[in-house]
Amino acid sequence: MSKANLEQLRQEVAQYPALQERLNQASDNDSLIALITEVGQEKGYSFTRQEVEEYINEMNTSQEISEEQLEAIAGGAAKADGWVNVIACF
Repeated sequence: MSKANLEQLRQEVAQYPALQERLNQASDNDSLIALITEVGQEKGYSFTRQEVEEYINEMNTSQEISEEQLEAIAGGAAKADGWVNVIACF
């Protein structure tokens, strides 16, 4: 199941700063989705760009912003189009 694969990848990213840094290189929504898809394939997961986009949208609507994320946004550290929350979730 692709949602389960995405969740497993999200947990793996949370454990490895190098993967987090790689995702932080995304400059916009499309590049973030492409990077997540690429990293997933490299790690042996199977999901499409559309599935990544749907998962991220679901994560954005189901999670509240933490104090740390709010401070990052207020301090100008947010990614384009508010993707700091997605990267933090991923």
